[in-house]
Amino acid sequence: MICSLQLNRHTQFALFTHRTQDSGGKYSDRLEIVPGTELYPIATGHFGLTLIRTSALARMKHPWFIGQPAEDGTWTPNKCVDDDITFWQQFERLGMKAFVALHVVIGHLEEFIMWPGPDLKCVYQRAQDYFESGKPEGLFQ
Repeated sequence: MICSLQLNRHTQFALFTHRTQDSGGKYSDRLEIVPGTELYPIATGHFGLTLIRTSALARMKHPWFIGQPAEDGTWTPNKCVDDDITFWQQFERLGMKAFVALHVVIGHLEEFIMWPGPDLKCVYQRAQDYFESGKPEGLFQ
């Protein structure tokens, strides 16, 4: 599998992880890029513009994507397991390899809410900001 290089829409980090010696086998999103590296081995990646061999998919049991809530049953960020992580866990268990193509860089779409401002001009708000703190102040009443 080869993934493109893409940033997370909620942070300023790339959407892949890898395992490093110094992390004790845990996932890390930090990378020291060696000049000239085109393909870098990863543990997880993003599926935007990703090449996957169909023979690899044929080896994987269904369901490929299944989320798991946090221990308290909620879908709290950083405490639940996102749908795609179960894919990556199975992919790794089967001994398959994934890479990020450091020379294939794509953007990441961001969702925005358009609110009418007090002058009826558009006020943009990131969807993530709405979920975290509600509507912006000073909208048209």
